Amino acid sequence: MLSILIKILYFWTNLKKYDIYHAKLMKYGGTMKVEEFTFYKDLLITEKNEIIKEIMEVDESARNIIENEMNSVNDSADEAANNITQNILNIVNNTSKKNLVAIDAALKRIEEKIYGQCISCGKEIEKERLKAIPWATMCIACKSKNEKKRS
Repeated sequence: MLSILIKILYFWTNLKKYDIYHAKLMKYGGTMKVEEFTFYKDLLITEKNEIIKEIMEVDESARNIIENEMNSVNDSADEAANNITQNILNIVNNTSKKNLVAIDAALKRIEEKIYGQCISCGKEIEKERLKAIPWATMCIACKSKNEKKRS
């Protein structure tokens, strides 16, 4: 019973955050045209396909490293090099997966016609920023403030 109440409270809290977020977006409204939504959607889908291809290549590289380790006798230097390579491949893979989640969220915002608006202040995200990072969720000013708080 307590776990159900906790889940309801969690849902209600997140629903309130969602409502506040949408209220900010509705206050400022978006000026993005249908052609721009289409442009960014195509850009996001292209980026998503490239990341999926990269993940598949990284997984193949990781599999090859593991197979090579199993089939050969390595000295400690070889094992260290293989471990470093494996760690790099894992980092690349994790970053790529995070970017995929961000891209899917951006595609959802396009469907909801709120893409291109800052989740912090509700104002429009700069076009140059969206072209460079199409899954961006904050304008440059809010992202800078966020980064300063983190450091």
